[in-house]
Amino acid sequence: MISKSLLAATAGLTLSLVLASSAGAADSVVGGNLAKSCAQSVFDGARDDAALQLCTQAIATDLLSNRDLARTYINRGVLQLRRKAYDRALADFDRAATLAPDMGEAFVNQGAALIAQRRYDLAVNAIDRGLALGASSPERAYYNRALANLHLDNLQAAYGDLIKASQLAPDWDVPRRELAKFPTDWA
Repeated sequence: MISKSLLAATAGLTLSLVLASSAGAADSVVGGNLAKSCAQSVFDGARDDAALQLCTQAIATDLLSNRDLARTYINRGVLQLRRKAYDRALADFDRAATLAPDMGEAFVNQGAALIAQRRYDLAVNAIDRGLALGASSPERAYYNRALANLHLDNLQAAYGDLIKASQLAPDWDVPRRELAKFPTDWA
């Protein structure tokens, strides 16, 4: 049972959504010049109309394998997330998951979109599936799942996910900063 003092101490704990695997999806596209440019735009942090149009053109015109088409949908979905177009992002991640149901990044990014929509239970389920499939950036998946668990008032799970994110990426200071917000006697 979680004590009231712990709940009070962690009430101010706020995490920011981290795009789970945009870099993992972005640098994996093999075929199609537009798809490669789309991936590079995402990797470079783009969020503008030109990058979105580039990805849309790649989906419509590049001759891509199902996996590369799924990666391109993921990349466009990441752009949509950055633009706060959460329904569109989720639709792209859903399409990617249909094309490549073994691609963990599709599910982890679904989880990110669901968090943005405040659909935390579904987000945890999607991230769980992505982790089980071997997402390429598991530390980000654990971090995002911590965010969902925090909103579900599941502080133990949130804490455990932050620990795991810190262990997987010891040089990434974001999870460590969030862990520092928990009381020192928490464990």
